Amino acid sequence: MERQIAGIEQRLERGDFRPGEVVGLEVRGQPQWTGSFTVQPDQTLVLPGVPPIDMDGVLYAEAHDVIQTGLGTVLRDPQIEIDTQMRVGVVGEVTEPGYYDVSGSMLVSDVLMLAGGPTTRAATEKVRVRRFGETILQGPQITAPGLTLDDLDIRPGDAIEMPSTEGRYLLLRNIGIGLGIVASSIAIVALVF
Repeated sequence: MERQIAGIEQRLERGDFRPGEVVGLEVRGQPQWTGSFTVQPDQTLVLPGVPPIDMDGVLYAEAHDVIQTGLGTVLRDPQIEIDTQMRVGVVGEVTEPGYYDVSGSMLVSDVLMLAGGPTTRAATEKVRVRRFGETILQGPQITAPGLTLDDLDIRPGDAIEMPSTEGRYLLLRNIGIGLGIVASSIAIVALVF
């Protein structure tokens, strides 16, 4: 709980936009500003002929107004639509593991389905989110109905990892084999004596 609160506080302070994140932009009647634009290392969005738009501290929900205001410096009453994209990994026991460009407003369950969904060996109750090799979230609440990437503070570069049940079954099988050997040894000893 404390980690989630700290994550929310950090998100409110730093915003959602990270360098390398892609913003899909459509400006009605303005093809020069329609397309995909990348957030720069200084957390600005650079559009042709427009002063850099500062995305530092901007949440996804605020992006429309911030970009519209930025375009308003060179265009009267710009009519825009935006779609923010981020690249997240979907790895482990999914049909098509890899990195996917997805919207922050996308449901976590839909992101998993982009990767073909869990395999039959997936330990779905142990799904986790990893950032820089560290597990930041774990458990079935990650795939709860209605949760989006934004809701879980999943950021560009994070990976949704679906662990395998193989380790659990291998352990059980080895315990079973060990018990079988012990039982056989006892039976042999009983026959000899």
